[in-house]
Amino acid sequence: MGRGRSRGRGGLFVALLVPALLLASPAAGSPGHPDFTELSLEQLMETEVTSVSKKAERLLDAPAAVYVITAEDIRRSGATSIPEVLRTVPGLEVARTGSHTWEISARGFRYRMANKFLVLIDGRAVYSPVYGTVLWEDQDIPLENVERIEVIRGPGATLWGTNAVNGVINIVTKAAVDTQGTLVRFHVGNEDRVGAVLRRGGMLGRSTWWRITAQGFRNDSAVLGTGRSAGDRWSGGLVEGRIDWDGRRGGRWTVQAHHQAHDRRVRALSLALSYPFSTPVVMDFDSTKSWAIVSWERPSRGGGRWSGRAWIDHGRGAGGGSSMERTTVDGLVEYAGPGGRRHQWFWGIGARNTGYRFARPTMGMSYHPDRLSDQIYSGYLQDDIVLGPGHAHLVLGTKVEYTSASGVEIQPQVRAWWRWSPAWMAWAAVSRAARTPSWMERSISWIVDVSLVDVPGLGPLPVIYRLEGSDDVRAEHQLAHEIGFRWSPGPRFSLDLAAYRNEYRGLTSFDIGPMDFSMAPIPHGEFEARYANRSRLRFHGVEVVARWRPRDRVLFEAWWSWLEGRIIDSPYTEPASVAMEQGMFLGVNPRHQVHLRTSVDLPDGWELDGSLHWTDRLATGAVPSWFRLDLRVGWHSPTRDREWSLALRNALGRHLEFRYALDGIEPEPGCVEPSLVARWTWRF
Repeated sequence: MGRGRSRGRGGLFVALLVPALLLASPAAGSPGHPDFTELSLEQLMETEVTSVSKKAERLLDAPAAVYVITAEDIRRSGATSIPEVLRTVPGLEVARTGSHTWEISARGFRYRMANKFLVLIDGRAVYSPVYGTVLWEDQDIPLENVERIEVIRGPGATLWGTNAVNGVINIVTKAAVDTQGTLVRFHVGNEDRVGAVLRRGGMLGRSTWWRITAQGFRNDSAVLGTGRSAGDRWSGGLVEGRIDWDGRRGGRWTVQAHHQAHDRRVRALSLALSYPFSTPVVMDFDSTKSWAIVSWERPSRGGGRWSGRAWIDHGRGAGGGSSMERTTVDGLVEYAGPGGRRHQWFWGIGARNTGYRFARPTMGMSYHPDRLSDQIYSGYLQDDIVLGPGHAHLVLGTKVEYTSASGVEIQPQVRAWWRWSPAWMAWAAVSRAARTPSWMERSISWIVDVSLVDVPGLGPLPVIYRLEGSDDVRAEHQLAHEIGFRWSPGPRFSLDLAAYRNEYRGLTSFDIGPMDFSMAPIPHGEFEARYANRSRLRFHGVEVVARWRPRDRVLFEAWWSWLEGRIIDSPYTEPASVAMEQGMFLGVNPRHQVHLRTSVDLPDGWELDGSLHWTDRLATGAVPSWFRLDLRVGWHSPTRDREWSLALRNALGRHLEFRYALDGIEPEPGCVEPSLVARWTWRF
């Protein structure tokens, strides 16, 4: 985009927000739950996080590149889904390519099958072992029930296990005691057409709380670059419940259950051995997902704390004539020792079993075998060592994990932090993490493309390109080096900086065999590619986050991220294969991202929120750089029993956020359009 146009958009953002800054009143806040912007930055940095060290610690003291999205952040974002909420996270690469498809990663490897980010919901892993990614369209959570989202950029495998390579997203929902009474929320919009939430909470006796939540929604289809509808509408609903009760001697139990059903249309390519060989089609796809989780914790006699968790998750999806089922059963027991003068020990053991079944294979896709069961057994040990009088710590730990997919994986870390004054903190870490192969990489047989090729001596000939799983595929490994600084000189300003250098070995590659020829059903050739682990890559980058509160009821946040990658070892020599690898690993990531956000409390319960985001161009598919401007105006009653808001997202117009590296064999991605969402909430 031209420089003049960029200045104009930045000027629009400032013009809209400066009047609000001038109108903001320092008057006392409304009764009830305090506004997010009423908290000082010092109070915000006191927010407790648990994802970094598996213990409650202040955000200010967390020795990692961690960012917390609070419930108030979510409410004031104007978003209707978890992926849209995540757009505010520093360094996170979020792109939407359809009504129900997002590509989300950090520090590289953004793709539809982004496979190096572990996502947890109340400790339950939602990383799909079938595809080796997080299917964001399946993570249907009422946003009103989310307490906070902790996002760690960087490895978390020592505590959370395999696949926590480039980061961990831990979504923590609210306790039932915090959701008492009745809540009704309704929204309408031009893209997020309609949605509603009904929640009811109450008590059973003196120490037991419960809630039940129902949610439904319907979203419009995305739009392609030509202006045509992508035909990928999306609708669904869920019902879930939670019970919390406090036992004797400080113990606590939680039981949760959830069931959802989604109906969506999926864009794909129909392949044939006759011209035009590939035709865009839209298929109906329906899915159901049910899970239940029981968790508990209690103090030990020696001053430590025991905790445990067991959950079962069953999902089924059907479309295009095929269906797939998956069932996961998981159990974990953990112990956090008492904080001694020098040492605090943490350990845990766990086991997981996942079963898969693929039914009704088609000519284009099948799995061999079509039934499989994977097991994971794991244990971790960590010691938090105090090196000085509470101002310097050294954390040593490792996780040992056996998986039937890749054998034994050892994932250690060394992490240290030092606070030499109340305003300054520094941390550094060296970690090793692993990403295990998915069921698809081991078992799939998939015709990914058919095209007309000029074969020497034979002339033009249809050629099939088939992707085959391999029993020889192994885990990918990462060695990560990180360093960070945190500066908070007072209650009105904070600065957070993180730098990293990650090296990846055994990355996914493909062994491509010679062309075979067949005469049936017509003369054609066929190439077969098998999954392998022969690539090596290095990424390094910097992430900077600044928060500033010029007045009591105004908060500004800005962040910038820079990412650079290089392939240092490759099995490919042919130009087409080299270009494919460059596109898959490097071309899908923006080199720079910049994000500006503000929240302003106005008199009489009015609120104004805005954010401006810029993403650098992508080499893959020649996706140009793009701006995104989101605005929200809201109002709440003095007692917060009534709320209203109007959110305008992507106000600067339609744009493309991502294009696949293998564009010829992937469906055309959808564009992001301006959307308007009006929301009403009642509590009683």
